[in-house]
Amino acid sequence: MFEDGQCAIITRQAGKGNVIWMGSFLSLLYETTGDEETGAYLAGLLDATGYVDIERIEYQYSGQASRTSVVLRLLKSNGKKLVVANNHTDRKVTINIWFSQVSEPLSVLLDPYEGRVVQV
Repeated sequence: MFEDGQCAIITRQAGKGNVIWMGSFLSLLYETTGDEETGAYLAGLLDATGYVDIERIEYQYSGQASRTSVVLRLLKSNGKKLVVANNHTDRKVTINIWFSQVSEPLSVLLDPYEGRVVQV
């Protein structure tokens, strides 16, 4: 809740999914400081929107880069999963993705400005 009593976050079921509307830039603290509690909260919101398959994601850059410089998508169709990863930085990045019920993480290495599709 905001100070004036208005809702800061609202949810709505839409078809088979959920819509979450946030009246703030919640990820700013995580992006600027790497605050673990904020990151865990934001990751928990993803579970409610269909990303229950992903337990954790880690990024390792060859230098300093913003966490928002890599775009990830998980696509699911006919029982198969694809990860689409795009690196929008001028640095190499390694992305490690831990999936539920899989012991080893999926590791994706991207060169600067490279994109890749990987079947899980």
